[in-house]
Amino acid sequence: MAVVTRLNAWMAGHGVVWLVGVVALALAFPAPVLRAREATLFGVAAPTWALAVMMLAASTQCRLEDFRHLFRARRAGAWSLALIYLAQPVLALILGANTGWAR
Repeated sequence: MAVVTRLNAWMAGHGVVWLVGVVALALAFPAPVLRAREATLFGVAAPTWALAVMMLAASTQCRLEDFRHLFRARRAGAWSLALIYLAQPVLALILGANTGWAR
């Protein structure tokens, strides 16, 4: 278990290096990335699985106290949800329509 803990600490401390490395690989070799976008697993698209894994990783970093704080600060939680689920999609649609991305 100590090896896993050390590996996790090392990866957490070098997150920017991992991010830059993955982006550099995707830019250097775009064909596999483009093919991966079309892949499915159990009928679910690969980008959806990627988002699920990212959300799982983020949720494992939450403590019970974080949820208690959110429950106590309901107004802040409501604003956060409104920004995430209302404002961001609307802004993405507006920007996509103005740049020709939304087709």
